[in-house]
Amino acid sequence: MKKFDNLIKLVLVFSALFLIVFNCKTQNFEYLKTYTGAGYETAHNVYQTSDSGFVGVGWQSQTIGVYKVSQCGDFEWLKSFNNTGSPNEGAYRIVQTNDGGYFITGTMQTYISASSAYDYGYLAFKIDGTGAQQFARYWQSPGSTGTDRSDIAYWGEEYSGGFITCGNANNWPYANNNAVVTAYSATGGISWARAVGGTGNESFNTIKPVTGGFIAAGATNSFGSGGYDLMACKFSTSGAPVWMYTYGTSGNEGQIYNSKGINLPNGNFLLVGSTDNTSLSQGGTDVLAVLINGNGNIVWAYSYGSTNNEVAYNAELSRNGFIISGYTNNNSNGGNDGLIMEIDNNGTLLWAKAVGDAGNDYGMSVVPVNGGTDGYMMSMLRETSLGSGNFDPMYARTDSIGDASCNSNTLTFTTTNATSSIVRTTIPSTSTTSITPSNATATFNASALAPAENFICLACTSSPPSFTMSDTIICENEELTIINTTATPPACAQWTATGNLFSTQIDTVRTYFSAGTYTIELTSICGNTILTTSQSLLVHPAPTAGINAPLYACETDTPFTFYNTGTSGSNIAYYWDLGNGSIPDSSNAENPDSIYYQFPGIKYITQLQINQFGCRDSITEIFHLEPLPKITFTTDTPICITDSAHFINSSWVGGTSTIATWFWEFGDGDTSVFFQPWHGYTAPGTYIVQLTATSDHGCIDSLSLPIAVAPLTVPGYVTPFDTVCAYNNSGTLSLVGDTGDVIYWQYSTDGYNWNNINDTSQSQNYLNLATTTYFRAYVQSGLCPGGFSDSSIVTVDMPSVGGRTLKDTTVCLENNNGLLTASGFLGQITNWEFSLDSGQTWTTLPSTNDTMFFNNLPQTTWYRFIVVNGVCPADTSTEAKVFVYKFNGATAYQDSTISLGSQVAIYADGGVNYAWFPTYNMDDSTAQEVNVGPLETTQYNVIVYDENGCMDTASVMITVLRDYNVQISNVITPNGDGFNDTWYIGNILNYPENEVTIFNRFGKVLYTKSGYANEWDGTYNGKKLPDGTYFYVLKFTDSNISFKGDINIINSTISE
Repeated sequence: MKKFDNLIKLVLVFSALFLIVFNCKTQNFEYLKTYTGAGYETAHNVYQTSDSGFVGVGWQSQTIGVYKVSQCGDFEWLKSFNNTGSPNEGAYRIVQTNDGGYFITGTMQTYISASSAYDYGYLAFKIDGTGAQQFARYWQSPGSTGTDRSDIAYWGEEYSGGFITCGNANNWPYANNNAVVTAYSATGGISWARAVGGTGNESFNTIKPVTGGFIAAGATNSFGSGGYDLMACKFSTSGAPVWMYTYGTSGNEGQIYNSKGINLPNGNFLLVGSTDNTSLSQGGTDVLAVLINGNGNIVWAYSYGSTNNEVAYNAELSRNGFIISGYTNNNSNGGNDGLIMEIDNNGTLLWAKAVGDAGNDYGMSVVPVNGGTDGYMMSMLRETSLGSGNFDPMYARTDSIGDASCNSNTLTFTTTNATSSIVRTTIPSTSTTSITPSNATATFNASALAPAENFICLACTSSPPSFTMSDTIICENEELTIINTTATPPACAQWTATGNLFSTQIDTVRTYFSAGTYTIELTSICGNTILTTSQSLLVHPAPTAGINAPLYACETDTPFTFYNTGTSGSNIAYYWDLGNGSIPDSSNAENPDSIYYQFPGIKYITQLQINQFGCRDSITEIFHLEPLPKITFTTDTPICITDSAHFINSSWVGGTSTIATWFWEFGDGDTSVFFQPWHGYTAPGTYIVQLTATSDHGCIDSLSLPIAVAPLTVPGYVTPFDTVCAYNNSGTLSLVGDTGDVIYWQYSTDGYNWNNINDTSQSQNYLNLATTTYFRAYVQSGLCPGGFSDSSIVTVDMPSVGGRTLKDTTVCLENNNGLLTASGFLGQITNWEFSLDSGQTWTTLPSTNDTMFFNNLPQTTWYRFIVVNGVCPADTSTEAKVFVYKFNGATAYQDSTISLGSQVAIYADGGVNYAWFPTYNMDDSTAQEVNVGPLETTQYNVIVYDENGCMDTASVMITVLRDYNVQISNVITPNGDGFNDTWYIGNILNYPENEVTIFNRFGKVLYTKSGYANEWDGTYNGKKLPDGTYFYVLKFTDSNISFKGDINIINSTISE
């Protein structure tokens, strides 16, 4: 790597080149100047170029005029572009493109033969950095011609390898003027186009690329809240509408061809125009600024103005927010003046100035100079005399607060918050459509012009230039310091070396030159005053240092030789520094050899050459002396036959190296190139494992280590499997079938949780175990993984527990059964036993169930069961007594004789529960005393249960007499009250073989019925009989018994 002075030398190109290092004083001065031509000339737009100068565009008489001036403001060139056969061309926007050329948008008038008239077309024009045409495309709206149709491109931007433009089209595709956007390819082909229109006039005057597409800004009177409204529409990169809004009040906001906008990095967008709304304007029209976000929503809106007219034409970003240009007649130098003002990002007015001359002047566009650090440049229209209508281009270079050094007046504006007054209105989606313009090619003739340049004022003075140089004879790689010693430093300076510009710094210049003889010239510029002075400079050639050394080598590659690849010869002295740790540490040979190093690392090899002029050059190369790899490895897995060993590689290498390759040799003939391999051995034994590492610079080292492979552990099994009774047991267990050593024994009472026994013998004794216990041994063979043997289980049976026989019970002799239950026992029931003599002797019952069923026992019986648990002795349960009982205490009374239809009470005694039968005509068959009404002679039986559930029976005989015992009523009151409404004969229903006849006192039969059932209601032929006494005859057809008597009818209302 070369040292700093040689790095500087590398940038010297051609005969005299330069590198400005520091001490740069900004060239910045204010002026107001015009360019006077033969006709109508304008400066509609200005743009700062990559060389810090400026380019302006407008109308040049009836052609397109492009002005180029330097950063000092002095004129460089003016070109006029004219299309043969076109009487008028004009431009409104110019932008420098990435290839150093320029893209221009405007209009061009062409002859329409069909109507013998000229129409203006929408123009997109591209030139290179010298002004040569690259393409020119124009289109005209179709339809009627010869009616002064004007299609104009007001704005253009370079975008994504092509261009995006906007303007207006006349009567296409909607009525009057339509706002249009047209996208072009890099060669001028139309990619897509879209129009927005209504019944009025629309125009897009600015378009800016934003995230997801473009925002076009302008004005409209077809949509919105009043007259003209500001308009902003977002389109996708393919031209599809995203949103379209207007912003205005009931007054006029904006002017159709001048309302513009600027986008912010945060996605917001500023619209500028004017408003004549009386609630927002101080008088006439005021400047209006509306900030919207990326979705078109209003963030804030303010108006700025005085009692006169203020209008905004253009806005750009500034250091503090936004810089706005336009015009005002508030504080004019005569007529209207150009307006320049700055607001911050919140809409606060920072300052406002009026700049102009005696006529009407308009600030058409403004750009910040070097981002605003050096003020602003405003392009203007200057009326040659007040009211003449003839204009010249005028450019105002101002300081950071808009002062152009003359004719600049501070304005006092009132700021009005218009946020709540501005209404956002959606433009209908039906008001936009894609269009397909017919793109034509134009050819322009370029003419170089020399306009009269007139500085109205300058903020600089001129004095004879002078300078000093640090030396007049230097070496080509030696820094030259040039100091401007002019009494009054110029506003702008240019430094040349034998005619070649190498600096524009004002005060101190530090630079380098290649060998040769030069004339160093300082040119001082103040407007049209240009003064020069010069001095001679001799630059001797310098030697060129050069080293041929390896970039990388291993520490074992010594000795080394370094070769000179630079200037060679007897007039060159060599001085070498061979780097730290070298033997020797320096040399004066042209090609030093036999160089050794004591340790590795980065070595800085420096060569210095000095020639006969004393000029020198040096170079330092970095020589990487790389260390050998440091090899270290282990295995994290014990090695057993058939197991795989994982080799942990911890090797490393210092310096700038990395280890490029690994090579493992496992000692059994197998190899691997992986970083941390796994390897399995097929036979036990001791193996030598070697790892060799090679760095990316070819440095090699290796390490060998032994590794032991043990036979596989076989844990074996524990025997025997014993079963014993708890608390009184003993035995010995042995480990058999194992390979390896017993490390320890373990026991467990559940087979999951284990406890260690510190015993390494092959057998294990146990004594008086209380619960089932598992025993196993842990066995390990060498370094192989250990393992547990198969377990032996000593099953411990708990002592047998006979438990209880449930339970003593009493049963009835005549009908008994029941179930006895074994409870609280431990073990298995081997059999049941019963005894008929209070347990003196027992008889076996062959049942192992935990229940015993009995039935129809003839006498009291005792029961018990026998339990055996595992290998433990048997145990007997407690006894249960089944007491068999005979009950003889049932009584029933009394036998009775009753008339048919009558009831009688019968009664039982001697128990606690009763069951009577039969139950016909009985009120409660489970009561101790019941009422019965049999229709025939019946014996009633009762079952009597005592408190033990035992039963006895008794009976009662009821004799029924058929004695025709009926109860005949002698009154009927058929008044419908539900009482005594029919003639009632008690007990008649028990004698259905009856016949009833009713007469009046004259013997007339009024009613007769066989099988009377108490239904006569005192009527005759459906009519009620009158009150009175009537007579009846009741006969029983199954006997010779009859009854006679009278019946009284009361409350009858119908006469006979």
